[in-house]
Amino acid sequence: CGCTAGVDDKPTLAAAGDGEGEASSHLHTNRLRLLQVVLHCLQRRRPTISDSTRLAVIQGMVPALKQGVSHPYKQVHEESAKGLVMCLALEMDCDALRDLRSWIKGRADDIGREVR
Repeated sequence: CGCTAGVDDKPTLAAAGDGEGEASSHLHTNRLRLLQVVLHCLQRRRPTISDSTRLAVIQGMVPALKQGVSHPYKQVHEESAKGLVMCLALEMDCDALRDLRSWIKGRADDIGREVR
């Protein structure tokens, strides 16, 4: 699937394909867009999809999306960032999203210091 076990068995996004630039990022970008479709569907409240299901999906996606933000391919880190924002748009009150907001704030602070 393009994901491999990394440090502490957290999922990582490994380069796909043979390193041909666009060709190798294309697979990840398409998968990330499919994840965004899933997140979009989870935004609609339906009785068949419980909050615990939404939470399980978020908890499964967020570690890989965080890694994707630092990925060397521009398309991958842009689509990963969009996915993280879509997770926040679920507007659930849970530790996973509070941790994500905190992580994003920390990244923004780090980037702000580097830019100055």
